[in-house]
Amino acid sequence: MEVIIVNRSPVTREWTKDPSTGTSQTQQQITVESSNSIGFSTGITVTASVPEEDASKFLYWYSGKSIAEVLDNNVRSFVADFLTSEFGKRELTACQKERAAVFTLMKDATRKWFSERGLRIDNIGASGEFTYLNEEIQNAINLEFIAEKKNDAAGKEVLAAQKYASAAEAIKAQKRLDAEINLTNAMADYIRAGKITWPTTLVIGQGMSLMDIWGVKNLGGQSVANPVTTKKK
Repeated sequence: MEVIIVNRSPVTREWTKDPSTGTSQTQQQITVESSNSIGFSTGITVTASVPEEDASKFLYWYSGKSIAEVLDNNVRSFVADFLTSEFGKRELTACQKERAAVFTLMKDATRKWFSERGLRIDNIGASGEFTYLNEEIQNAINLEFIAEKKNDAAGKEVLAAQKYASAAEAIKAQKRLDAEINLTNAMADYIRAGKITWPTTLVIGQGMSLMDIWGVKNLGGQSVANPVTTKKK
């Protein structure tokens, strides 16, 4: 009887363009193309292991291969094919906007496919940003990104200025209200001290109000009849 030992420990691989960041010193990024024929590449990072109960299944499908070899060959090929198909259905703008959704679809499909073959995909996703094959497109996108950041910064400054102006106006309104309350309280004190005689007749001109004087009456606790008002013609 031959006993075959399977190394089931988790293995991580990173396929990137930059040799200093990837698992290999060669360029291993996944290169795809949008429906309007704009090529770009993306890095991928993946971690996988073999559950104990699936060791025999892994041996059946990948006899003689290590997890690292399966990742670098079978899994990478599957991911490249899937991303090529999905991004190829979309124009570049949609590729950018729907990137997260595409990678979610890829993750689900990859996990399902390889779990049936004894390999558990513990984690898989993008590594880094899109890199465009055409340098002019890459430069244009970089400039657009910078412009968006500047617009965001300008918008935040405008919002901050608006909030400051609103706060300043609110402070002014509160100070006016405090001044009116202080004046009303002072008049009430004078009435209580008998320094002001409560009027029985008020002549109201344009722009005048009874509100403050009516408040003085109430604050002063005076038991007087409602004043008779005569509108000034």
